[in-house]
Amino acid sequence: SDTASCVLRKAEILYPYMAFAIVANLLGWRAFTNGMTFPPFAAGELKGFASSLLNFIFPYSLGYKDYSYLGYSWYLSAMIWGIMLIFPLLRRNRNLFYCVLAPVFVAFGLGYYSGHYDILGFVYANGDLLSGGLIRGIAEMSMGCLCYKISKKFAGGGVLSKNGRIAITIFEIICFLIVSYRVVFFQEDGVLDYIIFFLMAIVVTIAFSGQSMLAFQISGRLASLSGKFNLALYLNSNCWSYMTDRAWPEMCYWKATAVYLCMTLVSAVVCMVVCDGLQMLWKAKVKVKICKFLLTNAPRGGQ
Repeated sequence: SDTASCVLRKAEILYPYMAFAIVANLLGWRAFTNGMTFPPFAAGELKGFASSLLNFIFPYSLGYKDYSYLGYSWYLSAMIWGIMLIFPLLRRNRNLFYCVLAPVFVAFGLGYYSGHYDILGFVYANGDLLSGGLIRGIAEMSMGCLCYKISKKFAGGGVLSKNGRIAITIFEIICFLIVSYRVVFFQEDGVLDYIIFFLMAIVVTIAFSGQSMLAFQISGRLASLSGKFNLALYLNSNCWSYMTDRAWPEMCYWKATAVYLCMTLVSAVVCMVVCDGLQMLWKAKVKVKICKFLLTNAPRGGQ
């Protein structure tokens, strides 16, 4: 029941953002497919839009075919179904999960990926039992749990000396610069993906341990807003790279990148405002009306 409640809370947060992104992506595809026109909807496109509603049961990391207008829907699916496996194991025995199961999931998942697909970006192919995306999602979420555990252990060991903090800060910066260089300038995939993955894990662990001189704290409302913005950015970014290319095919790379970033940021902000407004309206009015209706029509006699 705890696992089901956790998944339902995640779905309740995801659904409004997913609905906005599906509609926005569909309209964007139509508006930018042939320059800046908006032709009538074809039957096949409406069928594809209807099929994209399957996103709301998160099927794609289980091997179902993807007809999505959403983009990146595989990871939402991997997250939800991965939680169904990881959460009860973590709640049942934390020490067993952190010391045994999580390292096994990371080693097996990344090893399976390396042996079958070589690169980490290959997520839609199906394996012998599970889809590649689900295996990757479970491995990465398990690594996130390990980063959390190690950072808390590191933070609980007392503050490092000044020289120690300087050394770990320099190491953090070097790892971050290597990751940034790989993302921006080095496009070749392969075994380097896995090295970068572990460097990112190191950066995250150091950053949240509080030992680095660059340490920061994000909590409360700021953390909530940051999470919502990242979710909106994640769901609305995929289509704009294709739309920018189709609408302005002759635009140079840097100008197209600026347009892409601006459109993505605007979409993310609008998505946040609309979805949060609808959620507040639901909580303020609809739930109150439902409660009043139930109370008004409740059976008499203490039943």
